[in-house]
Amino acid sequence: MPEGHAIHRLAAQFAQVMSGEVVAASSPQGRFTAGAAVLNGQRLTDVQAYGKHLFLGFAPRQVDTAQTTPDSKSPPTWLHIHLGIYGSWRFYGDSEFTSRHVGTALNLPESTQQTAEIVEIPVHTHHDDSAFAPHEHFADRWFWTPAPFTAPPPYGTVRLRLVTAHGAADLSGPNTCELLDVEGVAAVFARLGPDPLRPDCDFSEFVKRCATRQKGIGEALMDQSVIAGVGNIYRAEVLYAARLNPFTPAREVTSRKLRRIWDWLKEYLPLGVESGRITTASPDDYAVFVERELAAGREPQAIDSRYYVYQRQDRPCLRCSATVKLRIAGGRKLYWCPRCQR
Repeated sequence: MPEGHAIHRLAAQFAQVMSGEVVAASSPQGRFTAGAAVLNGQRLTDVQAYGKHLFLGFAPRQVDTAQTTPDSKSPPTWLHIHLGIYGSWRFYGDSEFTSRHVGTALNLPESTQQTAEIVEIPVHTHHDDSAFAPHEHFADRWFWTPAPFTAPPPYGTVRLRLVTAHGAADLSGPNTCELLDVEGVAAVFARLGPDPLRPDCDFSEFVKRCATRQKGIGEALMDQSVIAGVGNIYRAEVLYAARLNPFTPAREVTSRKLRRIWDWLKEYLPLGVESGRITTASPDDYAVFVERELAAGREPQAIDSRYYVYQRQDRPCLRCSATVKLRIAGGRKLYWCPRCQR
């Protein structure tokens, strides 16, 4: 399941390429036909991300065709999306659409052929030009097609298609796809814990919600009603950074240690939004680790350069060389270093 940084990045992408645009909405799959009919012909006026939830706000066009702004008297209709495990967005567009993409520049194929095939563009690549694993750019599946733009036939089971003059976005496999009014959006916000990526969320609310949880802090961080947007990777890495045993009851964790968690997330989540990729291991720590492993006759693995503990079970800790452990907690894999996180 995508973590909060990916949804905030996705929100930035929508704001960049579709904000202010009138959309033609449809449901090729047929499971969101009524909702698509409501959105059809409306203008995207607002984009919000809260934890793992995406909200796209739409408003009708004014009757006066000379006006290009939405009708400010009409309350927005909100499209609420939670991708879950299998959901994804796929973007199509011409050069004008893709040139507005936020983040790493797109390498558009050089072609003047109006009949050129659509080409998939990996937005983020490693230094050796190989694309990231699919789950790391689930919302960055970009396809280029020559102008004038014509949306290609839907690929797979598309729940919702949004088309503008220069591009399209296809939604497939979401856990939640629904229309909400303002009160409905507020209700979703109310049941979520604070999101460190949002300026309107604060540390004190995180402390208050942790104080009511007997479950381990490792499980509490995955509870979206405690803190929104944290997933399995950030959970493992922030607990390592805070030197905190993941099985310590959340209500017993001191405010000082909770502050370590909050401040680390406030630093690293924006880096994930910017790059579309989670990397937490310090290059200096990794360099020392490589020297130590080679001296011991062992070869470092690719995962060692990215994380301190996540998916590194049975591997040496980057800092202390203790064996990283794995346990199932709350139905999810939890990784930790038993020496660094006592």
